[in-house]
Amino acid sequence: MSARPAHADSTAEVTAQPESTPAEESSPANVFQPPRNAPEYDADSINYEPPAVERRGGFALALTLGYGAGEYHGYPLTVAALNDPNERQSTGFALANNISLWLGTSPRDWLSVGLGVSLMSVSGSETTGSSAGIVFHVEGYPLYALGGIFRDIGLGLDGGLGLSNLYDVADTKDQSQPIAESGALSTLGFSAFWEPWQIWHLSMGPALNYTHSFSQTMTINQLTLGFRTALYSVQPKKDKAQ
Repeated sequence: MSARPAHADSTAEVTAQPESTPAEESSPANVFQPPRNAPEYDADSINYEPPAVERRGGFALALTLGYGAGEYHGYPLTVAALNDPNERQSTGFALANNISLWLGTSPRDWLSVGLGVSLMSVSGSETTGSSAGIVFHVEGYPLYALGGIFRDIGLGLDGGLGLSNLYDVADTKDQSQPIAESGALSTLGFSAFWEPWQIWHLSMGPALNYTHSFSQTMTINQLTLGFRTALYSVQPKKDKAQ
């Protein structure tokens, strides 16, 4: 009895595998699939265009004039006088005024930013004070989405640097010599305003401003109520239905 070749059994056990067809190779299961949470991009997100101006936009400028009350106190700008009660000078609470002007842009109907100047003064019975500063201004309309009158109610914030001096009213001969000086003065301002009246590119209305300024030798607190006029290069005509 002859022996069967060893390779004969192995050949018999081999089962032919079907060849994959081109349709199977290109089936969706074999094509690379992006992760499930991968971001999607479309033409709208790539070619973004800001919304049309509804209330205000473009170049912006605002001038505010206000009157109220303020209190300035400080010391001469010397080390020896600092915090010496005998050298402390104060206007007391007295009549004050404020003039502020800023210019910038309104990138959205509910947002404006810019740079400006702030001029303030107070007139006490024995001492007067004055202050000037350069500020960065930002304002927003937090209730804009409610429409109507709320699109014209805004809040503002100012921050910057300035200088302030106090003068003796009795010293009529030389008002150029201050009795107290601030040195570099930090300034913070808060405002609330309403723009109900619109003429051409102008929006006008009342404004309430509070300013707190401080340095190592000077402190200022001032509250004024006044009138604000803003100019916007883009201001659609007011809808009478609103």
